[in-house]
Amino acid sequence: MKILIVWAGKYGFTQKCAKLLKEKLSADTEIMNAKEAKELPETYDAVILGSSVYAGNLRKELLGFIEHNREKLKRLKLGVFLSGFDEDYDQYIKKNLDEELYKHISVKGRFGYGFDFKKLGFFERNIIRMVSKKKESTEFIDEKAIKIFADNVRKNG
Repeated sequence: MKILIVWAGKYGFTQKCAKLLKEKLSADTEIMNAKEAKELPETYDAVILGSSVYAGNLRKELLGFIEHNREKLKRLKLGVFLSGFDEDYDQYIKKNLDEELYKHISVKGRFGYGFDFKKLGFFERNIIRMVSKKKESTEFIDEKAIKIFADNVRKNG
């Protein structure tokens, strides 16, 4: 099975999760930044979409990729993973995708969260401090969730 992981994030955490997922998938898997991904090639059997959550929304670069490739995505196996604080990740997926595409997803997950206060602007830093209740940069990668997600991709492929 040939798999494409298309990710979108601002500070590198989602990309790190995409790379870990690729390692766990013992398949022909490629990774692409949503900023660079335009047209989805016909050569893939499955697509995994990964995004950080910002103000309750998926990254606009990923949403643009989805909109541009909506019909192709409906014909392929589809997975979605998010990175962010809220463990109820499904609400963000449902909010950001239309009902037909949402129902087409076979694997969903949340891989943790991470932020580096040195990379954040003043406004973002204060919002994250309020939401997370954390005063220092932190990172939590849920490797168990990534493994389960990869296992489900193989099983549903």
